[in-house]
Amino acid sequence: MARYLVLITGVNRGIDRGLLEHYLAWPNHMVIAAVSDPSHATTKELLTLPAANSTSLVVMKLDPTVTTEDIQQHISGNVYEFVLLFHAFIPLLKMAKYPKWATVGSSSALLTAIHTEELWLTALPVDLGWVQTDLGQRGAYAFGLKKAAISLDESVCGIINIIDVANREIHSGELWV
Repeated sequence: MARYLVLITGVNRGIDRGLLEHYLAWPNHMVIAAVSDPSHATTKELLTLPAANSTSLVVMKLDPTVTTEDIQQHISGNVYEFVLLFHAFIPLLKMAKYPKWATVGSSSALLTAIHTEELWLTALPVDLGWVQTDLGQRGAYAFGLKKAAISLDESVCGIINIIDVANREIHSGELWV
């Protein structure tokens, strides 16, 4: 088994794609790419990305079943699925020597709860910054700017650097920018 296990959702583009490519370049990693449509062309393209020695990519279909109205679907996608995903990976996290659960984006309230309840785990939200992705560039243009503040590579490297050094005493339960 690989020494490091990394789960990334939303890997078909943007910051998550950048994170995927960086982690694939490191040896001894199992990178799980959680996607909604494994048959999509951008998902199939992921399987052609180069990987370092002893590093593998596993594409996993996320298949949430929600049978409520639109607002409930939004809550499910942004709250329930996060909690379900976390609980699904607890057994793997507990096998790690230094277990870490980091999310990039807006899950800080949920991570504070996880930090408080799971004393064995380093749990931290990371702000990716205003990145030169499709979405970031649209925001820049809307404000009359040529580009967003930081490159995709700068953001990915910054996120990875924070996660790499994170420990429970200093980083867990805190938002890192």
